[in-house]
Amino acid sequence: MITEPDPLHPRGAMTRGRDPERAFRWIVGILEDRAIPFLLVGGLAARAHGASRDLADIDFYIPGERFSDIIAAAAEHVTASPERVVSEHWDISFMKLDYAGQPIEFGAAENVRIFSRPAGEWVPEPIDLADSVVKEVFGLSVPVMTKEKLLRYKRRLLRPVDLADIRELEA
Repeated sequence: MITEPDPLHPRGAMTRGRDPERAFRWIVGILEDRAIPFLLVGGLAARAHGASRDLADIDFYIPGERFSDIIAAAAEHVTASPERVVSEHWDISFMKLDYAGQPIEFGAAENVRIFSRPAGEWVPEPIDLADSVVKEVFGLSVPVMTKEKLLRYKRRLLRPVDLADIRELEA
């Protein structure tokens, strides 16, 4: 287990100069080819719902038992092997890839906890991969966290990127 300020989202790590579309198409191809259930979340999900900020990474939830399928398909791109990570915002099983300089992160959909800033405590964050809306992202139809759940999630975290997304999604 790692415990750090926030190894999942280092400050200043936006995607300027990267190609998130290429990375997204590559990883969705892997997920679909291997029939790995997934849910797009984070900044790209916010963009699918109308936000416009730069991306730090591409975030997905998948069943934790399918991490090994991602490793088998993309071993040369793994930058953080699956492990439990506890940071200032998250308590989650997590792994990370890098595709052509674009970070891609996977959280296990099971046993997710986030630190709710409004409540001042850790709270369970149930992730239901089937509770999604299909949106077109970079020309691909993919399951995306619903706008309502995404807003609830972001209202608990309240990081600067969450506040930016909330402002745009509620406008």
